[in-house]
Amino acid sequence: MENIKKIKHNLKSNLIIEFLASFNQLEKDFKKSFCTYINKNNISMKNKLYFYDTGLKLKKNLILDFDSFALRMQNINFKEDEEFNNFTLKNMTSIIKKDKEIFLFEKEEISSIKTKMVSYNVLDLINIFIKMRNIIAHEVIDLQFDIGKDFVEIFSSEILKKFKFEWMDENDILLILEEENLNAIYSNIIYLQKILKILKIKC
Repeated sequence: MENIKKIKHNLKSNLIIEFLASFNQLEKDFKKSFCTYINKNNISMKNKLYFYDTGLKLKKNLILDFDSFALRMQNINFKEDEEFNNFTLKNMTSIIKKDKEIFLFEKEEISSIKTKMVSYNVLDLINIFIKMRNIIAHEVIDLQFDIGKDFVEIFSSEILKKFKFEWMDENDILLILEEENLNAIYSNIIYLQKILKILKIKC
């Protein structure tokens, strides 16, 4: 019994590491695509982006000076080729969905691995990944995910075997089938990696 608990714990840890590593890569690649698109295209809403970005910089550059009981602000410099590095992944997906001038992944779809004739919007998938990342960051011990909100699908044994990682064996597959939360993390990793392949082409 103790051995099974240890195996489950190791499997859970490995899946979380795989998810977070893929998510971090998603953040980097998506931001690169977003900034490249903004700077290459003459879009009228660019002034709005400078406005939003400045607001985020104000928050970031505010310093609490405890020695003199003061609030100090670091200088904020204007850059014509601003990279908008202060935008979070959620900021960027919200901007794209709200503003019809940025044609970046707003119509990109990924076919369901589990169900024929079903597809998922890339931006919607990314927002699902963000929710899972936030849950993992705050509730890593007692993970609870909701399908359609925090993860995409529950995979069958056949799908798990088809997409299994090199470090996984048959026992890992069986444990993932038993534990819905492990299956949820696993399915999100697979869809996340599909988006990374799309980003690699677009970057």
